[in-house]
Parts: sequence; C-alpha cells; structure tokens
Amino acid sequence: MLTTWTAHAQGYMPYERPADEAEKGNAVQIGWAGIVIALAVAGAVIAVAFTGVAWAVVHYKEAQTLSDEVALVEKNPSIADQLAKINETAPSSAPPAPPDPSGSGWGWFLAALGIAGAAIFIVPKLGKG
Repeated sequence: MLTTWTAHAQGYMPYERPADEAEKGNAVQIGWAGIVIALAVAGAVIAVAFTGVAWAVVHYKEAQTLSDEVALVEKNPSIADQLAKINETAPSSAPPAPPDPSGSGWGWFLAALGIAGAAIFIVPKLGKG
C-alpha cells in the first residue's frame, strides 16, 4: 500500500508549481468567519450525536427493566399489583411539558440574527471564486 501511494504521489510531483498571481486571484477565500462557522456546525453535529447516544442508552435501560418486570409477572402473576405500585411512585423519565407557545420569541430572533450575520461574512467571499 505504501508503494502504491508513493508511486501515486510521485506521479504528480513533476507537475507541481506555486500558483501565479492570476491563479491566486481566482481562489476562493473563506476567511476566519467561515472557519468559525464550520467549527460551530461541527460542534453542533457532535452534540446532537452525543445526545442521540445518551437517549438510546436511557431508553434501552428502560426497555430492559420493563422486559424484566414482564418476565417476573409471567412467572408469578400475584406480584403484578406490587410492581404497579412501585412504578407509580418511581420518577418518570418523560420529557417535561412543552413551554407555553405564547412566548416572546427572542430565541428565534437571535437565531435569525446569527444566521444573517454569518451570511454577511460568507456570501461576499463566495463570489470571489
């Protein structure tokens, strides 16, 4: 594999040269704003992935517990009432009730403002390519 990669890389070496001024003028320039936005998006993707894994682990454990309870009730139906009482007093992992929809909407405004600010930095740079 190393031999193949080396032969492939050496195949391009004779054609390499620094870009001249005309070629540099046609290059797309992203700038710091593009890098910051790309890193923010990457961080958001990683956060969503970790949230999904955490959600899956919690619900797997709940499903496993429920399966164990069903197996116990199948073996001994007389404990069904006792398990029901325990489950009524156990804390719930259900998500909290959604917020009141008549909120002020500042979160949406700030998100739109952030997207507009990002567009102001990125869109002019895209036209240079």
